[in-house]
Amino acid sequence: MQSLKYCSLLITFFVLSLAGLFFFLRPPTKPLRVLAVGDSLTAGFLHGGSQFSPYTRVLETYYGPRGVAIDNWGRSGATIAQIRSVLESGLENATAREYGFVVLLAGTNDLGMGSSRDAMVGGLEAMYELALGKAEHLVVLTIPDAAFGGERYLERRKEVNEWIKGFAEEHARVSCVDLETEIQYGHVIGKEMFDDGLHFSEKGYWKMGELVYEAMRKAQKT
Repeated sequence: MQSLKYCSLLITFFVLSLAGLFFFLRPPTKPLRVLAVGDSLTAGFLHGGSQFSPYTRVLETYYGPRGVAIDNWGRSGATIAQIRSVLESGLENATAREYGFVVLLAGTNDLGMGSSRDAMVGGLEAMYELALGKAEHLVVLTIPDAAFGGERYLERRKEVNEWIKGFAEEHARVSCVDLETEIQYGHVIGKEMFDDGLHFSEKGYWKMGELVYEAMRKAQKT
């Protein structure tokens, strides 16, 4: 009886030792690579540019420091054409599907400059196709609400945002976060989300990050 007990202890010790050895020898899990591309709303522009609070910090918080590796290519004041240039040069040497996710937001500055719907859509489509060649999944964001905008401005924003949502619906590897609907300046609570009527407050950027995170997690489950 004593010998059986002793053998049982030896077997248990052996199994636990093997488990511990496997744990230490297993290859480290690679973090999820995420590329965030856009204008000042991606950079997290806050308080006139004296501070930055990018939405990507939410992804770092939720995935954990070892769970995600993020490149934030937000450029304040950038137009669709300029963001496309940043994306092209930055991804020139990237391998196919190098990123798990590319998150793209562009168009606010183009609207302010009076760009046409067709010009904006053409630039966005070129960027989206480029990103899809370098990522497993693309998350596109609609142009968000703001405290200003005449009739023509609002009409063009609606037209471009409808196209963005339609692009996502037509592509299996694309998800859309409808910022225009989710964070509205006109709502009482919505005004707390804005810093200057165009850029988000810290609370707004955090909400933006949560929306992106939810879209990414949903895509990972499909």
